[in-house]
Amino acid sequence: MKKKQLDVHEEQSKASAPKKGGGNGFDIGSVNESLLQENQKLTRQLKAVTNRLKESENRLGLAPEGANEGLWVTDLIGGKMYYNPRSTDMLGYSLHELGDTTEFWDKKLIHPDDWPMVEKSLIEHFEGKTPYHEVEYQARTKWGEWKWILEHGRVTRRDENGKPIQIIGTHLDITERKEKEVRLQESEEKFRSLAENAPFGIAILDADNGIEYTNLEFGDIFGYTTVDTPSLNHWFQKVFPNVSYRMKVMEDWEKLYCERSEGRDIQAITVRIVSKSSEEKIAHMKPVKLKNGKCFLTFQEISARVKAEEELQKRKEELELKTKELEEVNTALRVLLKRRENDKVELEEKVLYNVKDLVTPYLEKLMNSALEDVQKFYLRMLTTNLNEIISPFSRRLALNPINFTPTEIQVANLIKEGKITKEIASIMRVSKSAVEFHRHNIRKKLELVSKKINLRSYLQSI
Repeated sequence: MKKKQLDVHEEQSKASAPKKGGGNGFDIGSVNESLLQENQKLTRQLKAVTNRLKESENRLGLAPEGANEGLWVTDLIGGKMYYNPRSTDMLGYSLHELGDTTEFWDKKLIHPDDWPMVEKSLIEHFEGKTPYHEVEYQARTKWGEWKWILEHGRVTRRDENGKPIQIIGTHLDITERKEKEVRLQESEEKFRSLAENAPFGIAILDADNGIEYTNLEFGDIFGYTTVDTPSLNHWFQKVFPNVSYRMKVMEDWEKLYCERSEGRDIQAITVRIVSKSSEEKIAHMKPVKLKNGKCFLTFQEISARVKAEEELQKRKEELELKTKELEEVNTALRVLLKRRENDKVELEEKVLYNVKDLVTPYLEKLMNSALEDVQKFYLRMLTTNLNEIISPFSRRLALNPINFTPTEIQVANLIKEGKITKEIASIMRVSKSAVEFHRHNIRKKLELVSKKINLRSYLQSI
């Protein structure tokens, strides 16, 4: 085409130009030579441009292969779609199986749920609303599995009315990345669920000590959000309004946190804070270094526990004081009881000595005097009863928890002295059956019924 236009131009020049050697001195041969040189120059330029274009096309063909991407070209007028082998390999198909139209890829491979999104992205790009077409969707492999594909394309040719007639793009298998994203999302969701439901406050600081995240418990403890306290410095000022105490906490923070290496366990700091509602609380604050200079902070409110411990300590001190007082009272009581016991022994000894010194001699003299039989009997009874009163055995029976009656004490005392039933009946002036009745009650109260134990021996052992 270009050579034909050049020949016509030469013919026109010959017809209109004066002949060689004419009056005007115009040299047609010289003009032809110039035109020929210009034509050769244009040919060389065209060849150079063509070579560069071919080289660019070759690079374009190699680039997707090097990047593990598939290359596709769509003729929007003819409905033709061309692929490179990588586009087909990633889904397990051959070029022949995919064909040369958009029908198979769009209708058979793209997941039905994803096609509306793909179509919308193409239309918006065709209409010039977006600089390029880019979308992620699932595509079915030859084996029936689903792979995630990242499709990127751009209109490369439009007609005189701006209507797109060609689009070129790439396919990239991003299945592995999407699986990682899903696992990461699941992990993040688990972390968020754990963090939001944790029974302690959580805050995450970025490398510049900005507060990136706080959970619900953090808000319940302090009453502040990331809007109220966007950084650690803001938080320190809010919850530690006392400047001197704030400086002390910051010093402890620097000592325990900044000198520790990443991931190493750190001792908790016990702090007294003031919440947004001006309520004073006590909390354990524990910072842990994370990657990229971030920090994971936990807060456990221990106000109730500390108050309970303080109350317990107060009660313990009160109990110790009361115990000491009781010990002093017990000591005084023991002294009084000891004194009473001594007084009792002293009184018993006095009674015993007085009876022996002041009563017994007269009873003996009276017994040796001339008395009638009845008078002597009463005198013996008086002597016996008096001996019973001052007898330790009688006192032990009277104080015994078995609760003997006075008559049973008298009968037991006579049995202990070796008196038989007939003698006891005579001394007490009662029938023998009455004595036997009392003997049975004594054995019963001593739990000796049906036991082959001598009553006198038992009473002597008491």
